[in-house]
Parts: sequence; C-alpha cells; structure tokens
Amino acid sequence: MEMMTRRLWNLKKLRNRCSSCKPTLLSRPYPRSANKPRSSANRPRSSTTNPHSSPADVRPWSSGWDALVQGGVQEIAQVREELTFTCKQTEHSRGDFPAVTVGAAHRGGRKEPGNIWQSNPAALAVLTTLLAMHFFQSLAGFANCIFKAYLFHTYQYYSKCLDGIYSWKPDLQCHYFKTSVFGTCTVNFGPRMASRPHRDSANLAFGWCAITALGNFNPNKGGHLILWDLGLALRFSPGSTILIPSTLIKHSNIPIQNRETQYSFVQYSAAGLF
Repeated sequence: MEMMTRRLWNLKKLRNRCSSCKPTLLSRPYPRSANKPRSSANRPRSSTTNPHSSPADVRPWSSGWDALVQGGVQEIAQVREELTFTCKQTEHSRGDFPAVTVGAAHRGGRKEPGNIWQSNPAALAVLTTLLAMHFFQSLAGFANCIFKAYLFHTYQYYSKCLDGIYSWKPDLQCHYFKTSVFGTCTVNFGPRMASRPHRDSANLAFGWCAITALGNFNPNKGGHLILWDLGLALRFSPGSTILIPSTLIKHSNIPIQNRETQYSFVQYSAAGLF
C-alpha cells in the first residue's frame, strides 16, 4: 500500500508540474543519449525504423500482426452494422461515437458487483461472438503481457482481487479473455471516433487502462493520442497498444482524415471491484 501511495503521489506531482504545458508531438520512444548504446534487447517493439515512432507504437513482433488487425477491423465494421445501439451507448461524455462495454463492474448504485447490462440477448450474443475471435483474444493477451512485464505488483493486485470476486460470484462474465486481469472492456465502434478530453474517474485511481488503436488511417496525419497533463501528443498507429493511468491523466485523440476509419479496444477495471 505504501508503494501504491508513493506512485500515486509521484503521478500527481508530475501532473501538476505539466498542467500548463501545451501538447508536444513526441516523435521518438524516448530521448537518445550519446552516452548510452542503442540496444533494443530490453525494449518492447516499437516502430523505431519509422522517424515518427512513439511510446504508443507498441505491438507484437509477429509478422502476421498487421493482417490479423485488418481482419479484426473488418469484423468490427460488420458487427457495427448488425447492432442497434442504445442512447446511452451513443450519447456519452467521451465523444460522438457508439461504445459498447462488457464485463463485470460495481457502479451505478449496485450493492454488489454484477455483469454490465446489454440491451437484448441478441446483442449480447453478437458481442460474445466478436470477443471470442482470435483477434480480440490476441489483443487482450498482448496488453496483459505488457501490464505484467512493466507493472508486476499492480498486475498481481488486479489478479488477486478479481480472482477473489469471480470465485465468490461465478456467474460474473469473467471468461471473455482467460489471459486477462482486467474486469471490463469497451469496443469503440467509430467509425470515425475522436474522443473528447476526459479522465476515467470511475476506474481504479492507481490502476492502468490498456488502449489499442484500430482502423484504416494514416497515423502521421491523425488519430494521435493526447496526454494533456503531460503536454504530449503521441503517434498512435492502428494495431498498437499503450497503457496509461486513465484516472489521473486527461486524455483524448485527434480526428482522422476524410474517408478513413478509426476504432479502438479498451481494457480496464472499475474501482468498485477492488
């Protein structure tokens, strides 16, 4: 608990120090130093061959990743045409685009954790089929690998708390992704999503949110992820994943060009689950 409190305090100090900054395009994963070798042995993969690469350009090494992402994007576009979205799913504070959330949560006046309500059984069946695809299973697995590798103690805390809840209440929908410690996920169905600046205040304060950019757009000309409190604008290419403390840092993304499409897949856990 002491370590978590210290981490939260450091993030707050960083946010206060950078609150007056204007977003600046970060074009490299981190500043290069003349005194340090350019070794890539301990880095996650980023598009270092691209001069516009950023910390948000993180993806698996697999040579078939881009093809897998393109197939998943086509499935998202097809499901978007099949679903009938509710007013709550299309009118929300994050932007003017349909967003569907599934999983377990503890909010809205509930007395105990429960499954997030869906508009009808048919919609739930369509979403369950979509998330069962190899594409989404791969996205969830990769995000959890990053989480576990770089934030191991927080990852363990997530795993311990959620495993306890699922054991206590087995009917919670926790088996969308067997490799995930996140309790909830959201598919933003676009097709031209540009989120407004916001913080996810209902999530765990010291927790992390995994965001994966999807779609067909030029990441050099749009779709950048803005971290307002840090004064950064990050190139965020389709198929890339980033983890951010979404409760603490105000974030948004900029629009894409005409005739392009943009979606996203987000994994997180509501604070009430802990």
